[in-house]
Amino acid sequence: LPDPAAFFGAGMKIFTVKAETEYKSGLALYDELQIEIRTTNIKKTSFEFIFFLRRKLDGLLAALGRQRFCVIDASGEFTIIPPVMKDNLLKYRMPKSV
Repeated sequence: LPDPAAFFGAGMKIFTVKAETEYKSGLALYDELQIEIRTTNIKKTSFEFIFFLRRKLDGLLAALGRQRFCVIDASGEFTIIPPVMKDNLLKYRMPKSV
């Protein structure tokens, strides 16, 4: 969000609808992680983040997470993703080839 204070100040909320994590490999205590976040399934009122958690040492994929969000207005109703927010989500969209 370019202006979170205005967004949240207007009573808007980003609500988690669903979250899941698929563990791919084990990690050890003190392993450093690299986390990449991409957007996908950007719809009128909702969008998803995909999280790639990799071991920094060798790039091994440790987990793949997904989180679906919707945008809610001050009255608690689903509302259209503000255009400036949608533009920013599109910048981080998952490439179709992945």
